[in-house]
Amino acid sequence: MEKFYPISAVIDEEGECGWYDDTARNLKCPLCGEDFQHIGKEVGAPRLIDGRNAGAAWDGRGDFVVVPIAGECGHQWEIGFGFHKGNTAIFVRLPDRSESWTPSEP
Repeated sequence: MEKFYPISAVIDEEGECGWYDDTARNLKCPLCGEDFQHIGKEVGAPRLIDGRNAGAAWDGRGDFVVVPIAGECGHQWEIGFGFHKGNTAIFVRLPDRSESWTPSEP
């Protein structure tokens, strides 16, 4: 079963990434806290999942955008955006293959 966690579990509030007048933050692995994370070729491009069938794309209703992420630490996880009637939910999704996951401290 997939697991969902708050987006705060992957925002590195301690470190600055060095861009945008110190307002940007790095992503960190929700499993171990490592901040070297990658999107793109290694895990696939972000994708849109049609949500016309309620609950098929995500726990809510509506379309779902998935951004797969792979850490240099070896962990893989996703950031999800679920859309429904003008509201957008954002959360961390851990695919089925990571049943033993425990989030690092936000």
